[in-house]
Amino acid sequence: MIVYIKEAILNLKENIRYTLTFILFLSLSFLGVIITDSLIHSVSMQAEKELKSNGNNIASITLHKQTSVDRIDKILNIHGAKLSFSQRSFLSGGASPYSDDTVSVMATDKTGINLIMGSRFNSYLFEGDVAIYNSNESDALNKPDIIFISGLPFRVIGVKEKIKTEFLESLGLSPNKFNEKYYIPLDTLFRFNLDNKVDNVQVIFDSDVTSEMITVIKNKLNKHYTGRYTLTTSLDARAIVERVLNRFSLLTNSIYILLTITAIISSVIVCKRSFQSRATEFSLKIIHGISYKNIQIIVMIETIFTVVISLLLSLLISTLTISSLSEILHTGIKIRWFMILFSLFSVLLTCFFANFFYSKKLFKINPVDLIKARAK
Repeated sequence: MIVYIKEAILNLKENIRYTLTFILFLSLSFLGVIITDSLIHSVSMQAEKELKSNGNNIASITLHKQTSVDRIDKILNIHGAKLSFSQRSFLSGGASPYSDDTVSVMATDKTGINLIMGSRFNSYLFEGDVAIYNSNESDALNKPDIIFISGLPFRVIGVKEKIKTEFLESLGLSPNKFNEKYYIPLDTLFRFNLDNKVDNVQVIFDSDVTSEMITVIKNKLNKHYTGRYTLTTSLDARAIVERVLNRFSLLTNSIYILLTITAIISSVIVCKRSFQSRATEFSLKIIHGISYKNIQIIVMIETIFTVVISLLLSLLISTLTISSLSEILHTGIKIRWFMILFSLFSVLLTCFFANFFYSKKLFKINPVDLIKARAK
């Protein structure tokens, strides 16, 4: 086998022109496949990531008419589910007790603030006259230590970092569409308003929300709640995203298949031209006693070397390209190795069959006649 490999390497060097032509065609084809598939796959992964950040186990109910916590708690008494209440308000406030600027505030309970801030946040600190600043990235460093709301000082105990949901935002599905400036404890707002009415409730399940769970919630609300409401879950966004990605993937898969077919056709053409140009070389080897089988093995090894080198070259170029695109787009782009290996084996098998076919066709001709025909 080592002898075959050495002979294959020498043949590649001797036929460097056709070797480089083959590598160029295959590298460009592989490059198109890798970059196209990686971009599509990364978009899908980003969409999935943003959907997960929206809470797969949460059903959010916006009440068009403010309702007391006690009443909603009785209506939505669902086994295995936890409720979180919140109220959005516009209050007067600012940097001093005399500020009368309008401040967008969301008051929520401890369960809700854990959903907003994450499990690392100590929800026991979230009580009394405290607030959490909702950052929009550009003013994160300008977080105030104290904010005055309705003339009372509120100590700012944390910053809510903005979650990047560029894909969902492009579809009008942003979870941050209300853009409240501060989060305060719900009990504090109840003390301001002298009531316990809310306009939003989140039903938190132990598992991902299903259509059956949504049906149960709707039945309870339709039976016991007279006001209008809007029920949203991650299923709504997921259905829209899947429809967009399915239509998008139809186009991109067509491009992917076209690029793979182009690589296969290029391989067949180059294999054919290689046998045509090397007909004299193969004929002389046969005349000098080298068997057909040995020539076929050497050609197969040459093909493996050429295809692997083409793939490695395209991977190097595509990695540099993807790194540049990641910095420009500010997002991670992942290479899907399965699709690359699929294209690799498709091209490799095609080259094997093409070489076998053209070698059989060539070796049927008498080598002496073949040399005479090439000499004319």
